[in-house]
Formats: sequence, structure tokens, C-alpha cells
Amino acid sequence: MCNFEKKWFVLDTDARSRIAIYMINHADNPLIAQLGNLSHDAFRGGFFSGDGCMAVSGDASCILLPRVLQSPEPPLIGAAMLPSSVSLPLDCDLTVSDERISPVTPGNMPFVLSNMTDQYDFIFLCRTLGLDKKDFDHLNNGIFIRTFVDDLMERLPGWNWLPIRDHLGCFVRMNVLCQNVVFELKTFKFVDRPGVYSFLFANIEDMKGKIKLMFDDSAAMARKVREVALAQRQKEREYLQTKRTIERIRTASGF
Repeated sequence: MCNFEKKWFVLDTDARSRIAIYMINHADNPLIAQLGNLSHDAFRGGFFSGDGCMAVSGDASCILLPRVLQSPEPPLIGAAMLPSSVSLPLDCDLTVSDERISPVTPGNMPFVLSNMTDQYDFIFLCRTLGLDKKDFDHLNNGIFIRTFVDDLMERLPGWNWLPIRDHLGCFVRMNVLCQNVVFELKTFKFVDRPGVYSFLFANIEDMKGKIKLMFDDSAAMARKVREVALAQRQKEREYLQTKRTIERIRTASGF
């Protein structure tokens, strides 16, 4: 994996984690429309895609198939499936039912979004919503909040787990090595449901180190520029001094 691919992988993974948590906390909020062609379902709760082909429950626990209109007689409406925003005639003797399919896990929220909208650039979407600037360590409101049990999570195979501790041996954070990239693992939970879920974020300490290195390189370059400028001014002074000396010699010799 080259440096560009590695950088894109880090940013995309980080963005998917942030958007997944945002989707869960705004599943029953009109702000969900900021994620793309989605509509808040004020009647049932949750949201559905613009074409009405998929819906997510208000507690973000499961995906719902669209409303199926059932009647012993041929349906009065051409389409068999309609989004919840469609109003039916008062004399339409139809029953409406929701068919639930398998529950959706928090980590699958980006996949759900990809299937509900045309928005696939998670990095751009994350930056547009300002989620890349949000500190998810202080996420303590909503239905899905931060819980600091990172060191107690089951260690999945395929990852190298790198717990970071301070000089006293106290746990600080959990880093994991995934596809030769170091991420920071953070855990979240529903306030009213059991279970803890882990997400991968860009390693802040690693980013701080890279930023510090970048500033150090910039400072070293600035010092070199100042040294070159001082040397140039010194040469200009020497040139002017030599020129004046030549002029005095020429004046004194009468040439």
C-alpha cells in the first residue's frame, strides 16, 4: 500500500466511523437529511430513502422494507409499494404492514447509507458535516454514546492489538494495527440496550507526531532560508564596501 492509498484508507475508515455514529444518533431527527436523499419519517419514526425502497427504524436497530399495501381486490394504485409520505384516499380499504428484516449493526450503517443514497464519498461528507472536527470522546448525549471500555473489548483475530499505557501502567488508549496502519479503537453503546460496539478512528497521537515532524521540517527550512538571506546581505555589504574602496582609490590616484 503506497502512501496515498494508506492516507485515503485512514481517512475513509475514520469518516465511516464518524458517519455511522452520526446516523444512529440522528435516525429519528430531521437532520438525517444532511446525509443525502433521505427523509425523516415523523409518523413512524426513523427515516427512509428518497425512492421509498428502504427505511431505518427510529432507534436504528433494524431496516424496514417499504410499506406493503395489501388488499383482497386489485390495488387501486399502480405501484404495490409506496413510501410512508404517500397519502391514500379515505375510501381505500387497504391494510399497511411493515416487514422487518435482519437487524442492522452500528458498524454496517455506512453500508446502509450507500444503499439508500447516491453519496459514496464518506470523506467529503464527513468534512461537509464538520464531523472530522468533532471530538467523539465527549459524545455523551443522544442514543449512542461513548463508553471507555476499550481495553475490555474482545480482541478480534487479524488485528494486532497495541494497548498504550502511561508510566504508571494505567491504560490510556487502545491502538490496533489493521492492514499495516495504526488506528485508535473507541467503544460506544446504546443508552437503553446492552452491548458495546467498537469503531476505528485515525490515530490522533500518530497524527500529532506527523504534524510535529512537519512543523520541525518547516522550522528547519525557515532557518536555512534566513541563513541564506543573511549570507546574501553580507555579500551585498561586502560588494558595496569594495566598490567604495575602489572609488576612493580612483579619486586619490586621479584616474
